[in-house]
Amino acid sequence: MIVERLALGVELLDARRSPERGLHGVNLDAQFASVAAFLPRFKSRGGRSHILNTSSISGLIPMAGVAAYTSSKFASVGLSMALREELAGTDVGVSLLVPGAVATPINFNAGAAEAKLLGREMDAAVAEKNSALLLSRPRC
Repeated sequence: MIVERLALGVELLDARRSPERGLHGVNLDAQFASVAAFLPRFKSRGGRSHILNTSSISGLIPMAGVAAYTSSKFASVGLSMALREELAGTDVGVSLLVPGAVATPINFNAGAAEAKLLGREMDAAVAEKNSALLLSRPRC
């Protein structure tokens, strides 16, 4: 079983000059690399195997201020869905874990850390809006 859980976020407009330019490399390319490394082994050994990728609620609900992160998580959702279709009828299953919102200050802590990294002030209004958006969604 492969379990993928990687995350890194940055605003889209800052992605060109940010130290986090490798965001898609961490959040998406690593999933491709893991699948490329393990899928041939899964197929060659036979028997049931499973790939579990981790995305984020941001891969389903776009939010302001984290466009690069959101796009990488949407891509993770797409990769997992396509891979599941490609492997249909084989003994290799594919699942996607999509962690949802929790009532923590994560949006504010992440916003403050990102602002510090980029040498600017945190936009508390964006963090508040994103928190409200996530926490207002129905839970499954």
